[in-house]
Amino acid sequence: AKKERSVFGQLTKGLSTVGKTLGVVEKEDEEAEEEDNEQEKEEVEKPLTPEEEEAKKAKEEEHRKELSDIEIKDGDYQIQVHIIEARDLKAENFDGTSDPIVYVECFGQKRNTQVIKQVTSCVFDEVFIFNMKNMDKETFENGFIRIACFDSGMMGAMNTMIGAYAIDASLVYTRNKDHEVYRQWVALMDDEDAEDVGVQGYLKITIAIIGPGEKMKVHDEDKERAEEIAKEAAAGGDIGTMVLAPPTMVKEWKYLVIDLYKAEGLPVMDGAVGIGALKAKKAGTDAFVTLSFGGGKPLKSPVKTVKGESRKMINPVWNSQLWYPVSVPTMTQVIKLTVLDKDDLENEVIGHVIAKFNQVKNAPRQTLEPRWYNVYGAPEFKQGKLLDNLQKGAKEIARKAKQTLGADIDWSEYYNNTPDKASTFKGRVLMKMRIVDKPPGKKAKELNGEVKPFRLKLPKGLSKAEEPTTAKYTLQALVFSGVDIPKQGLIGDNMRIKISMGIDEVSTQAVKNENGLSRWNEWLKADQLELPTDLDQIPDIFVYLLREDLKPICYTRLKAVVDDPTAVGKQKKKLLGFTASADWYLLREDKSIDALSDNVFPGQILLQIGFGLVEE
Repeated sequence: AKKERSVFGQLTKGLSTVGKTLGVVEKEDEEAEEEDNEQEKEEVEKPLTPEEEEAKKAKEEEHRKELSDIEIKDGDYQIQVHIIEARDLKAENFDGTSDPIVYVECFGQKRNTQVIKQVTSCVFDEVFIFNMKNMDKETFENGFIRIACFDSGMMGAMNTMIGAYAIDASLVYTRNKDHEVYRQWVALMDDEDAEDVGVQGYLKITIAIIGPGEKMKVHDEDKERAEEIAKEAAAGGDIGTMVLAPPTMVKEWKYLVIDLYKAEGLPVMDGAVGIGALKAKKAGTDAFVTLSFGGGKPLKSPVKTVKGESRKMINPVWNSQLWYPVSVPTMTQVIKLTVLDKDDLENEVIGHVIAKFNQVKNAPRQTLEPRWYNVYGAPEFKQGKLLDNLQKGAKEIARKAKQTLGADIDWSEYYNNTPDKASTFKGRVLMKMRIVDKPPGKKAKELNGEVKPFRLKLPKGLSKAEEPTTAKYTLQALVFSGVDIPKQGLIGDNMRIKISMGIDEVSTQAVKNENGLSRWNEWLKADQLELPTDLDQIPDIFVYLLREDLKPICYTRLKAVVDDPTAVGKQKKKLLGFTASADWYLLREDKSIDALSDNVFPGQILLQIGFGLVEE
């Protein structure tokens, strides 16, 4: 007979132990339990027949083939989360009960169940549907579903965490051909209170993901419910044996540590107030970074204010260390670092850096040495000009109005949250990532066993010798012509091409747009670009079509580092080089600027471009 792990079961086990000590429990009962355990052990260890072994292998092979056929694509996704029931929740009330409420967070959207009063086990049976339109593959792969159960606060008091469970959306989608976790028990762990060690209760949930062009699986509910009841009966009420990826009963804490050194080339986020000598406020950026894992509460770095009207001047230095606790094993991998500008009314997102926990865990010594992380997002036009700020404000009001009416998505937010789809390089951040077992001595003594996020000041920054090694590169391009170039009306018909890499850029002369045809016929060269020797740290190349007032309206984005099919060993990439012939590049509208009318083609340009080391 399997041992009870419910609250009642644990109490019974405790009374039994006392009884044995006092000699009240019969020895025969003890021997019978040992016999049952031996019988159970024999049943578990019974070997499979050759036929059963063959059938098992065939089933595993079929499952592997199913998983290999699953592909995450760009498109519309729907995620359905069914909160079915709760069992054995930790009691937070004085009367030995809780008032549970469950919050479901999915790709930034949040829903919650009703509150059920004075229970430790209950049925919710509530379904939440999250629709994501035009979601790209990268955004989906970096998304997660977080389900958190709280004890509802009385009379406006704050909710108290009972426990939470998080899982990556990509893990659900690729778990089986039905893209679902179906009527599955999950264990809740309290990531906020170090005193709450181990499992704090269980939730039965379903998570189903319907991808582009797919239909949701229809289940035979009567048959599956009968199987479910039989399975729970066979487990003897031990929910712990049926949970998805059973956690260690005593959670193990690790710290994800980010050594945050500095950033370079961030955009100017706060325009100057006033003109010339009458400026009441200089342009600049109040930069800080937040760290979160699996949807947990973000940990914030210090704010560093840097003044300047050019992004070449916006280089904040933090030299700060962010310590974020993670309970392992974990079903989510997403490490999210957000670069922001502090504002009085609402902080503005500059961009995100996304990393994966296993990347750090599997690195030598569980450490990713200092490297540059490039930040991409939507363009900013706060270059210290009052007119720019007024135009930006008016456009923001118009965009919010359209969004409220459901007529448009927030393209600035989309680019800022989706680095691979973004139209602009927005700087780079120098960081080191690692996983450690416990805080440093002095801080550990201060915490006295408490597990919580914190930050420390680094005694010093990196020396130049400790920073990633660099080399001199050159970017060169022959810009020939463009066709189907869109007209810009009153703004003017003179167009130019700008090519940028990091904060370095070169531009052609402006030429007339003659019925959609522009001829530049110029050679552009950006020489002596100092960039990392590590190819993974080299930024992308952006090619912009500029109108007469130098605002970009269309762009294309090219990789400076490409796959190398002839490579052997670990390095499978190479620099773009200088051997590619001229080609036509299709431009894309920068929808955060919205400079083109609906159904206007953004045009294409004939270009020959190369990038490599100066000595090449």
